[in-house]
Amino acid sequence: MPHQVVYASSSASAATSALEMAAVRTIIEREACLEALAQLATEFANPVSKARPWTLVRNLTRQYRRASVAAVEAIRKWEEAAKERFLWKQTKYLCKMTGDCIFFATATEMLRDLNFTLEKNPLLAPVTLDDAETVHGAALVDLARRRCPDADLMGDVHMEQICNALEYLAAEGGRVEVAPTAEKHIEEEKEEVMVHPENKTQLMQMHIVHAKQALTKMEARRKELGEQIQRLQTKMERATVPSQTRALQTQLHARTNELKALMGDLFKRRNELARQEAAFRLHVKTPQKAAAAIEAELRQAVEADSLARERLLAALEPPPPPLSLACMNEQEVFEMIKGLGLDDAAQKMKDMGIDGGLLAESTDADLQEVGVAIRLHRVKILRHVQQLQSK
Repeated sequence: MPHQVVYASSSASAATSALEMAAVRTIIEREACLEALAQLATEFANPVSKARPWTLVRNLTRQYRRASVAAVEAIRKWEEAAKERFLWKQTKYLCKMTGDCIFFATATEMLRDLNFTLEKNPLLAPVTLDDAETVHGAALVDLARRRCPDADLMGDVHMEQICNALEYLAAEGGRVEVAPTAEKHIEEEKEEVMVHPENKTQLMQMHIVHAKQALTKMEARRKELGEQIQRLQTKMERATVPSQTRALQTQLHARTNELKALMGDLFKRRNELARQEAAFRLHVKTPQKAAAAIEAELRQAVEADSLARERLLAALEPPPPPLSLACMNEQEVFEMIKGLGLDDAAQKMKDMGIDGGLLAESTDADLQEVGVAIRLHRVKILRHVQQLQSK
C-alpha cells in the first residue's frame, strides 16, 4: 500500500530540498520494509500457515536495518540544515520510528536469528533505546559488538553507524511535535456550542451543521489537491533533468495518495450525513407532546401511585382490636344495640343509663325490666353479649 508523504516544510529552500528528498526516499524504503515485515509476522503467527520464508526474512531485516539507519542519518542532516524538526504525516518521524515497530517483540519465531532483545529496538540491533540512554559513544559500540560478534548478521551497515543512529534516535525521538497545520485544524474543530443535553432536536441539528462544515473543508482540500496534481504534471512534462523529474514524481505520488485517502473519507462522511439527515427528518415528523401535557401526565401518575400505595398499606394493616364490653360507655352500648337492628331497645337502654359494665351482668329479667318486652329481642341481645365476652 503506498504511503502518504507529508513534507517537513511547506516552503523548503533550495539548500534543504535535496536533503529533504533524500530523507523522503529513505523513509519510503523503510516504510515498505516495515509493512512487509508486519505481513510476514502475521503469517508466522497464523497457526494454519506452514510457510516459513527464512531467506526473505533475513533479506528484509537487513534491508529494513539499512533503510532505518539511512533514514535517521538523512533526517539528522536535514534537521541540522533546516533548524527545525522533520515531520511525516504531521508527526515527527523519529518519534514514529520508536513506536511503529513494537510488533518485533512478539515476532520471536520470525526473528529467531537475532539473538538479542527485540523490545525498544527500532533498528533491530544488538543494543536498544534503553542502552543508548545509559551508554554512549565507543562504549555503546563495544557493548553491541560483545552481544553480536558476528558482523555479517548486521549486513552492510557498520556497527558504528547503527550506534550513532540509535543514540540520535533515543535523544531526538522522544519529543513529540505536531505540525502547526494540525494544531490549527484541531483549534478550528473546537467550537463551543451551548446546547442543553435534553434538547435532542437541537443536538441533531448541531451534528448535521458540523458534518456539513467538515464536508465543505474536505471538498476545498480535494479541489486544492487536484490543482496541485495538475501543476505537478505540467512541471513533469517540462522537466529535463532526471533528478528534478524524480523529485516531482515523489511529490505527485504523495499528492495522489492523499487525494485517494481524502476521497474515501469523503464517501464515508457523505453517507454519515445522509443517515443523520434521515434520522432528523424522522424525529421531526414524530408528534411531540407539549411539556405541560407531559408534566400533567406525570403528576397524575404520581398521584395514582400514591393512592394505590396508601390503599395497599391500609389493606396490610391489621384491623383494630374489638372494644371490650366492660369498657363501653352508654353511647357505645346504644350504637352496638342499634347495630343489631333493635332501635327501640337501644333507646330504652340509653334512657336507663345502661353502659357496658351493666349490660355484661344483665339477665333476661333485667332486660325485661328495662323495657325490652319482646323475648326474641332479649335473646338476641344476650347472645351478642355472650359472644363479646367469649372473645
